[in-house]
Amino acid sequence: MKTITIRTSKRIIKNCVYMCINEETNESFLVDPSWNLDKILDESRQNNCTINALLITHSHFDHINLIEEITNLYDIPVYVSATEAADFNFSCPNMVLFDDNDILDICSMKVRTLLTPGHTTGSSCFLCGDSLFCGDTILIEGCTFVDEEGGDVSALYKSVTRLREIIPDTCRIYPGHANHSEPGVTMRDMKSSNKYIQADELLVFEGLMDVKNILALVERR
Repeated sequence: MKTITIRTSKRIIKNCVYMCINEETNESFLVDPSWNLDKILDESRQNNCTINALLITHSHFDHINLIEEITNLYDIPVYVSATEAADFNFSCPNMVLFDDNDILDICSMKVRTLLTPGHTTGSSCFLCGDSLFCGDTILIEGCTFVDEEGGDVSALYKSVTRLREIIPDTCRIYPGHANHSEPGVTMRDMKSSNKYIQADELLVFEGLMDVKNILALVERR
């Protein structure tokens, strides 16, 4: 599988959209399509691939806002966790629901779904080959916020711990945002540099989250 990082943005919001291409069939799926449709379609043309599916890690607007435009162009499935759809009353065209640890056959590739609540109750990661697409569950530089509806620091700690335990060290990590690092670092690198992944107790994790929230408040002033 070939993975292309497409950096998209609107004003101060910056996202990473991922185009995952089966080079044998020239089919691709997108993870969290957002903001700049022309940029995404240009990548599809340049790589001579079709867009055959959309995978959604969670339903925050900055991760889903191109769903309708893309499904208007292509009659393709949109994969969303059943928990996310139920808890946030989320629906979209061509929605296909999945649960934890499902194995999806997408673009002739096997995709394992991992339910990782914490950022939202239905946040999910997608494991395909040696790549993990993790949305806002964990970031290369640190960790996400839990201050919106459905956020839960204890649930996020359990999710991050789960990823640390089950994802191979050689797996490459592709988060929904990457402001200072290039996506695709290995889980081994994450374990050595990311304090949130290193946290082995909930109290330690909560302490890191408290410091991050305080710093964010200071930056906003």
